[in-house]
Amino acid sequence: MAGSEMSRAEAEGATGSVVSTGACATAHADATRWQMLFEQSPQSMQVFAPDGSTRRVNAAWRRLFRSDASLAAQFNVLTDPQLEAAGVADHVRAAFQGDVVQVPPIPFLIHPTTGTEVRWIGAVFFPVFDGNGELTEVVCVHEDITERRQAELTVRESQQLLDSVTRSVSEAIYRATPAGRLSYVNDSYLRLFGYESLEQLNAIPRERLYARPADRAQLLQWLAQSDGFRNQEIEFRRRDGTTFWASISSRAHRDPESRAILWFDGVISDVTDRRRAEQAVRDLNATLEARVLARTSELEHANARLTAEVAERERREAMLRAVWEMSEAVHTAEDLEQLFARIHGIICTLMRAPNFYLALYDAATSMISFPYYSDERSPIPGNRCCANGLTEYVLRTRRPLLASRGQVQALMGRGEVAPQGDLAAVWLGVPLLVGGLPIGVMVVQDYVDEHAFREDDQQLLNFVAAQTALAIDRKRTAWIRARRERIQVATWQISEAVHSARDLDQLYARIHEIVGTLMPAGNFYLLLRDAETGLDHTVYWRDEMDPAPPPQRLRRGMTAYVLRTGRPLRATRAQMLRPAPAGCVEVEGDTWYLEAGTASAVWLGIPLRLDQEVFGVMAVQDYRDERAYGDDEQQILTFVAEQIALAIQRKRAEAELIHALERERQLGQLRKDFVSMVSHEFRTPLGIISSSAGLLEKHHDRLDPEERIEQLGSIRANVRRMSRLMEEVLLFGRVEEGRLGCEPRPVQPRLLLGVIADELKSATDQRCPIQLHLEALPETLAIDERLLRPVVANLVVNAVKYSEPGKPVELSAEVRQGVLLLVVRDQGCGIPAADLPKLFEPFRRGSNVSHVPGTGLGLAIVRRCVRLHGGTLDLTSEVGTGTCVQIRIPLTEAGSPASTPL
Repeated sequence: MAGSEMSRAEAEGATGSVVSTGACATAHADATRWQMLFEQSPQSMQVFAPDGSTRRVNAAWRRLFRSDASLAAQFNVLTDPQLEAAGVADHVRAAFQGDVVQVPPIPFLIHPTTGTEVRWIGAVFFPVFDGNGELTEVVCVHEDITERRQAELTVRESQQLLDSVTRSVSEAIYRATPAGRLSYVNDSYLRLFGYESLEQLNAIPRERLYARPADRAQLLQWLAQSDGFRNQEIEFRRRDGTTFWASISSRAHRDPESRAILWFDGVISDVTDRRRAEQAVRDLNATLEARVLARTSELEHANARLTAEVAERERREAMLRAVWEMSEAVHTAEDLEQLFARIHGIICTLMRAPNFYLALYDAATSMISFPYYSDERSPIPGNRCCANGLTEYVLRTRRPLLASRGQVQALMGRGEVAPQGDLAAVWLGVPLLVGGLPIGVMVVQDYVDEHAFREDDQQLLNFVAAQTALAIDRKRTAWIRARRERIQVATWQISEAVHSARDLDQLYARIHEIVGTLMPAGNFYLLLRDAETGLDHTVYWRDEMDPAPPPQRLRRGMTAYVLRTGRPLRATRAQMLRPAPAGCVEVEGDTWYLEAGTASAVWLGIPLRLDQEVFGVMAVQDYRDERAYGDDEQQILTFVAEQIALAIQRKRAEAELIHALERERQLGQLRKDFVSMVSHEFRTPLGIISSSAGLLEKHHDRLDPEERIEQLGSIRANVRRMSRLMEEVLLFGRVEEGRLGCEPRPVQPRLLLGVIADELKSATDQRCPIQLHLEALPETLAIDERLLRPVVANLVVNAVKYSEPGKPVELSAEVRQGVLLLVVRDQGCGIPAADLPKLFEPFRRGSNVSHVPGTGLGLAIVRRCVRLHGGTLDLTSEVGTGTCVQIRIPLTEAGSPASTPL
């Protein structure tokens, strides 16, 4: 249209019409708009000259034809061979004759000289004339329908394929409207129902196609509820009245927006032959099953007879094998426990026996022990007197017992047995008889299956028990003989150790070695009670877990039980870990609780007695194996303990005699040392007192008052010195004679030590400052003030005495982990290393302090007072640097020294 308007304007200008300046501007604007429309049009546009050559093309043309304007200039639409071959050249020529022409889409080779791409392109040709009606150009607008044509071809092919499939498949395919009218059926559908056309089917009610019209109503209900169903087998009716079975599946199609049903599609497959075949198979299977059942019954009877024969033969073979294995076990087992384990293994090959135990009966003591016990639920029971359990029932009746849980409850109801632990679903026990007398019981039990054991299992176990009883009797006889021999050897070794041991410590170590030859004794200790102090001393200790305990009075533990009752005790970890009542400090009778240390797997303690008086305990323990010690080990250790008690008493008496002789020698030496000390220490102050008294007596009137006071002060100072010497001597005498015991009472430790420090400052004329560090002390402690005073006084006085004037002396005290720690530190002259070993002996002093007055009793008194508290003393010193003394006094839970009985 724009092109036409320009042609008319130009024509009018050519005829000489007068055109105003505004008209020219309008024409120019129209030309500009046409040019913009031409270039920006999304459709391919091409302008031809009247001779068919190309004048210009737009950008869409260049994209469509994959070319530029230079190639377009070479193209003449009136002579193009592709248009001629496609039969549309006449349409193009008509456009150049003045007609608006639409050229139908043809396959057009893009870029015919180099390209291979073919696209379907249609076109509309618009002729443009000038004002004189002359053709000026032809505008062509192209339409690319390649994608649409390909889609149409794909749809056409799919439709053809669908028509081919629906015609060739054997299944009947249909489509129906929501009203139930068929809109499509395939040939298979017509053949299946015997109709010739869709019209014939729609001419009859649909219910006529069903053998049972109610089936159609059910199918429609399923469609309405779930939009479809699958593989529903329905009996249909043909046109001729015959019926057939078919599997039908259908699905409803709905409008995406309104959800209204548009149509139903369905498939029907004839399954009549399959159903007939299935029925034939079912009939045949029924016949075969009847024949198989009859044959199976015959085979079962034959198999039962064969199984019984095989079972009987296997039972005989198992029994013979068990007899042979038990005979071998008797000869190869190192001890009874290993033999019992082998017997359990043999029984497990004969029956299911995870829960198995052997109980042995001692007629002399009426005690039952359990040397072997393997159970899923119950722990190993301890030795017990004969009660009224199932084990005792078998011992009493000397007959086997196979009883279910209900039968055991019936026995309990009649009072024949009493409950012992968890009731098993089935319990089987047989007696172990030797010469007709019971020596024990062999038991298997099952907690779940009541039918785990039968009569033949009872017979089998009874046979094994008879062999086991003989084996146990032979093994026990041999073991008793060997035990007697080992005990005889041990007795001789103990007697020899008494004579060969240099002292008690060597004797205790030798006893440990001897016990280790009789049983596992890696963890072993000997404890003796001091009759004078009541303290229990661990005189020998070997333990892989815990350190040796300090001297103390045992109250509630296993060792205390043996000391209190005089009876042996075997305790397991489970018994040790039972909780003690709150506030339980001391127990009586047969009660005990773990008092201290690590709980071991098993602990065995035997009393050491002399003349029916228990004076100690010998104990062994094992941290890993609960079966390390049994009745045999207890009997051996009990006998050995009698010999050890005699040996210890003989060695202690010998040691006491030697000690008494040594004590007598020491007393003689002490007398000499005392006389020497008195002659030295007392002579000097006595001389000073005598000299001062003489001066006062002869020259009293001529002496100045200050001189008289000085002489009197000298007399008083030396009297105090002699008084302190006498107090030390008297205190040392009381300690040595055992007349001074530890009697702790509650005190205020900060106040007490502060008062002592003040007294010592005054007594030493404040020669050295005493620095106190008592902040970490509690408000009260239970200690013996009488013993603590000389300890602190002697240590502080020594520190001041041997320090330069003005050098500070430190006194600190605190409680750490139940221990009272006292430390006295000075910066004095120190003590030579050669003097340290004998420094705590009476009348001993350092070789470098002979110029300083002293008795040599101070440190001896300190050590003895600390020992009475149950504490320890540690002294370190370096000449020229100073000395540090550390006192550790263990406290009990109540805050008193550990050595004091609670």
